[in-house]
Amino acid sequence: MQRVFSRGRTFLVLLLAGISIVIYLTLDQKPHSAQERPVELPKARFDQFSRSDAVTSAIRDRSKEIVRVHFRTIGDREKAIRYGDVVEDFGSFMVLAKNRTTDMSRSGLDVQRIETTVNLPGPQFDPVDAPPRGTVRHGDAVRPGRGYYILQFGGIATDEWVDSIRDAGVEVLQYIPHQAFFVYGDASAIARVAGHSRVRWVGNYLPEQKLSAHVREFVRNSESEMATYDIAVFSRADLDEVAGTIGGRVISRSKLPNNFFNVLRVELPRADVERISATSDVFRIDPYVRPTAEDERAAQIVAGNYSSTTVLSPAGYNPLLQFGADGTGVTVMVSDDGISIPGNGGFYITSANTVDGPLRGATAGASGGHGHINASIIAGNTPFGILDPTGYNYGLGIAPKANIINIPFLKAGNTTTDAQAVDDSLNTVGPNGARGTISNNS
Repeated sequence: MQRVFSRGRTFLVLLLAGISIVIYLTLDQKPHSAQERPVELPKARFDQFSRSDAVTSAIRDRSKEIVRVHFRTIGDREKAIRYGDVVEDFGSFMVLAKNRTTDMSRSGLDVQRIETTVNLPGPQFDPVDAPPRGTVRHGDAVRPGRGYYILQFGGIATDEWVDSIRDAGVEVLQYIPHQAFFVYGDASAIARVAGHSRVRWVGNYLPEQKLSAHVREFVRNSESEMATYDIAVFSRADLDEVAGTIGGRVISRSKLPNNFFNVLRVELPRADVERISATSDVFRIDPYVRPTAEDERAAQIVAGNYSSTTVLSPAGYNPLLQFGADGTGVTVMVSDDGISIPGNGGFYITSANTVDGPLRGATAGASGGHGHINASIIAGNTPFGILDPTGYNYGLGIAPKANIINIPFLKAGNTTTDAQAVDDSLNTVGPNGARGTISNNS
């Protein structure tokens, strides 16, 4: 009896000691903050890919193309490897680098060519077929300094490949079609990753690559010396510093959460566009054209009611007949620069289909008109005066029976946060008695 009691007491002592240790370790830990994100260490090392091999030569060979082969049978894998170098094997499919002249159409395999052009705001090019100026090759002499580059892999980018680039000291910013990324880093690190065994090409992000044909035409044909442009700036840069560098009259600064760029809207001489494109932190430049009100023709186009690029279905857009739905019972939150109720000059928004959500420091009504136009495109429904010269109803929305909640997110004085905008939508009832279930954030 004494022995049983002794064993029980020993067990109790050990149990209490264990509980004490757990409590101590728990209290000793620092509390976690939702704002504190742990540093993510690269899951792959650059050294794993620092030596070239047969695949490296294949993906950089202009006489070869990269294809994806899907496997239908067990034997397909063995058949596929006869046609080229295996870049990657994903189990259900394989990526191969094969000779362009090799015809696989009669192989019985499911083969798809992988696109290797790089599509930038300006040009589209295959960097192996036609290497642009600024191409970086492994072992090139480099000047010290950090900057923005484009890096293209020789196949479908895996986490392992991307992590190994980060391990080399290069910051990966954003995917670019096709198989490529905007990256940022020191020139020596960039020259190093140019030797990565699965990197197809690396090059500087050049000023001429930031300007689309559209903006060039706009600058060339502009009748006015001054114009307004939206200048996208890589988000890792200080937006105010870039604004000071490029000059001009800054109209607005738009910081876009969880995006790889922010936007400066600037009025400046058209002659300055080329100069600003040479600013390192600038991603792209686009002309800003003030939105204008369109009519029922826009709804017909969105609904696909046209037979060619110049022939549109006649007036009489009827979504209920065409789609079986017209917005009845649906309320849409428009988070923008405000909506006027009733409409401004025929934008077809009234108290019959639109309500203000919490203004949170802003005044009622529209600001620049962008939000009002969006609301009209969604649910415009009130005829205003005569029809347009071809008989279409000005401002008829895509879902004319829907309701709108105005959230003046971008209006001066408004303090709404992203979370509040969602809450306000869910807690505001439209004239149709339905709370907001769709959010428009355009």
